[in-house]
Amino acid sequence: MTTHPDHLPLIKTKLMPPRPRAKGLSRLDLVHKLNAGVQGKLTTLTAPAGFGKSSLLAEWIQESAWPVCWLSLDEHDNSAGIFLNYLISGLQGYKENIGASLLETLDAPEPPNPQMIVRLLVNDLAELQEDIVVVLDDFHLIDNPVLLDAIDFLIEHAPPQAHFCISSRAQLPFESAKRRANNQLAEFGVQHLRFSEQECEHFLRDTMRLDLGQAEVQRLYEQTEGWPAGLQLAALARQTETVPSNLSEQDEYLEAYSGEQSHIFEYLAAEVLEQEPVEIQDFLLASSILDQFNVALCEAVTENQRAGEIISELSQRNLFLVALDQEGHWFRYHHLFRDFLLEQLEAHPPEQNATLHARASRWYFENGSLEQGIEHGLAAGNFDGVATEIQKHADTMWTFQETVTLRHWLDQLPEETLGDYPHLQLFDAWTSIMTGKLPEAVQALTKAEATIQVDPKRWGDLIGVLSTVRATLLIQQSDPQALKLYQHAYDTLPNEAENWLGAVHLGLGMALSFGKQTAGAIQWLASGVELNLQIGNMWAAMYALFFLGQAHLAQGDLQAAEAIYRRGLQLTSQGRAQPSLLSVWAHLGLAEVATLRQDFEQASEHAITAIRLGKQRDSHENVVRGSLLLAQVEAANGRREAVEELMEQAEEYAQRPGIPDMRPLVQHKKAEIISQINANEQQADSNSGQALIEPLSETEVALLELLSQGQSNEGIAAARFISINTVKWHLKNIYGKLGVKNRTTAVAEARQLGLIS
Repeated sequence: MTTHPDHLPLIKTKLMPPRPRAKGLSRLDLVHKLNAGVQGKLTTLTAPAGFGKSSLLAEWIQESAWPVCWLSLDEHDNSAGIFLNYLISGLQGYKENIGASLLETLDAPEPPNPQMIVRLLVNDLAELQEDIVVVLDDFHLIDNPVLLDAIDFLIEHAPPQAHFCISSRAQLPFESAKRRANNQLAEFGVQHLRFSEQECEHFLRDTMRLDLGQAEVQRLYEQTEGWPAGLQLAALARQTETVPSNLSEQDEYLEAYSGEQSHIFEYLAAEVLEQEPVEIQDFLLASSILDQFNVALCEAVTENQRAGEIISELSQRNLFLVALDQEGHWFRYHHLFRDFLLEQLEAHPPEQNATLHARASRWYFENGSLEQGIEHGLAAGNFDGVATEIQKHADTMWTFQETVTLRHWLDQLPEETLGDYPHLQLFDAWTSIMTGKLPEAVQALTKAEATIQVDPKRWGDLIGVLSTVRATLLIQQSDPQALKLYQHAYDTLPNEAENWLGAVHLGLGMALSFGKQTAGAIQWLASGVELNLQIGNMWAAMYALFFLGQAHLAQGDLQAAEAIYRRGLQLTSQGRAQPSLLSVWAHLGLAEVATLRQDFEQASEHAITAIRLGKQRDSHENVVRGSLLLAQVEAANGRREAVEELMEQAEEYAQRPGIPDMRPLVQHKKAEIISQINANEQQADSNSGQALIEPLSETEVALLELLSQGQSNEGIAAARFISINTVKWHLKNIYGKLGVKNRTTAVAEARQLGLIS
């Protein structure tokens, strides 16, 4: 269903709509209205907690025939990467190839630009042959402005076959007037979701099984104003005989919780909780630390072997339990009820709550749920246990490019804990390098080195890793000492340290390339490609391929370089619907090969593709490289204005955060390219005013027009329906008549003479 790495699986129940209650109150009138709303782009259900938004959507999904992608949101989904990963995975449950290439991009070391990701997702949705409804439940938990803008863009530009349905406790931060005016927005608020008096009666008598008189029903309805959660708690209190039976006393009782709904809920919930047996109270409070739970998890956390029976009883009694799957294995509490329980739990001794989180953490770790295990471990203050688990999985996370997640976890560990785990200190430095935070990398590396030096015998197996990280930091700073450190790492690392050895092969190749030792660089880079492919580290393999192609270019072997870059494109396109970020490097290499061959049409095509993909993925470094290559092509074609625009773009992106300082490279290339275009123009000026040795034929003028468009010999041959040899013969004649030696000056001279536009 998803390409998310196995060690950090998606929580499948977040992608499952709640199961409607077997004897719950049916709201078919609202279901019919929801069906009508699907004709537009967006349906919103906006009301405070306890108004049955999720329950209504669950009934609607069950009653209607719409294919649905459901996503239950939580506070972690404020991360654009996490939100988009879940959204795309949910869509793939409907059609497998939706966003297939985007999931890999979301695992990149640099967080993706959500706006660019959703643009590509819109294109995938446009390919759907049938309608689909995307439900985003509990949307009020999303407050990341960048992510909100991306979601708004997705809704606005989605094709007609995609409809979005959002439930939230707060008004959505989207512009509604235009959608409302264009009949693209269906809105449901408190006035729609509150129970009518008749629904209140059915709910109390049929669902809550209370035998109440009409006067009692009317009083409950008036006091709660049809608020479903308030009615449910009032009914639960009535079941425990907390509510007086005398009508006049009932008025006083109900008056006690008239006011703000949150206060009503707290008051009634406290009343209900106090009436429960101690065993049920303890179970409710202990299990409230869990976002969702099953019987086995509750048994582990509460240490109550009757967990299954209690869950069944709570479900039968409608005690704010929501089933998350059709089989009835996973549950959660109603959000408002869970908030109340957690607030009560805060009054307990901190060490008691820490024990609950520790039990949950242990269960999650034992059942392969690393992410939840770490969250509860951190809440329990079990930093050593968390550090141990992170250390176990760090290498695998690196392979699958879970750099951002690894970085986030390391940031939550106290310094004193990291000090006992030099392996994690080294990963702290490594992930800082990979995310472009070099000052932080220096600090982390210094701390790791100090820890290892305290007890070199104990940490001797990390010496090779230390050398690898130090060398990688130095090579980012163009320090020639990196070569010696990489060689030391290669001699020191054990064979089983495959990830680090893969980094060393790549690093040795890069260091030798920078030192102009091309033959040795090719050997190490070639082995680095194969080793990193073998262990599944596509990022390192593609990086090695890029530098391997560069090394062959340095030797003047264009054929070998082209073959390497085309292999890179093939590797990144296997099983992908669209090119991945990794293919940017291959396109850059192919653009350089084509430029050296003076095949400016191909060079332009690959450079433009590299720039486009680089912008989409926020890969600023690659936008700079692509802009410089395309500027060379435009200079060769005599287009000064285009060159200046591309140089401005390169200068702008060279200053973006998170990349090495590329400004010196840009300034050097700018001077080189401007010098080239000036020289071409000067040669054309020196020839201007001189009579042609011999007039150009119509065919030769037509060929010059194609040359000015950047066409290669092959492109000209195809356009004119002649052979490449004939093209070369014509070009030789053109050069002779114009008194020039290459196509660049030929185009400039022809323009000067007014032969071409």
